[in-house]
Amino acid sequence: MKRRTLLGAALAAAAAGLGWAGMNGRDEDAIAMVIWSRLDYLRMDADGVRRFAADLARQHVVSSFRLHALLGLGPIYRRSDLLARTPIAELLRNGEERITSLYLLSSDFFANGMDVSKTVKYLGFFDPLCCTGNPFARRMT
Repeated sequence: MKRRTLLGAALAAAAAGLGWAGMNGRDEDAIAMVIWSRLDYLRMDADGVRRFAADLARQHVVSSFRLHALLGLGPIYRRSDLLARTPIAELLRNGEERITSLYLLSSDFFANGMDVSKTVKYLGFFDPLCCTGNPFARRMT
């Protein structure tokens, strides 16, 4: 009985610690964590990642609840192989793909020909309605 009590107390303390970390974090921190973990093969401008995270948090594109939950799972999330085959992984992938694709569209990654050897710099928040910010837009001749 004592072993179960000890195990239950340890799990409750771990859950409380993760919840505390998630509730006290900022949305920008979770967005930056997603970018750094999903695009770890790219060289990115750290200041640009922070500015993009702040701009995206202001737009409220991704749910704040999901971002705080992601911050709470931070140590587990960074070890992505631990979450690879869980139902939580599917919920996280949708938001991750949205964040990373918006970051890449808002940067000079496509303008530089998707060259992974160059440092990716944030240009400004991507607006699909403005042709100057769209890396896929071509002028009519």
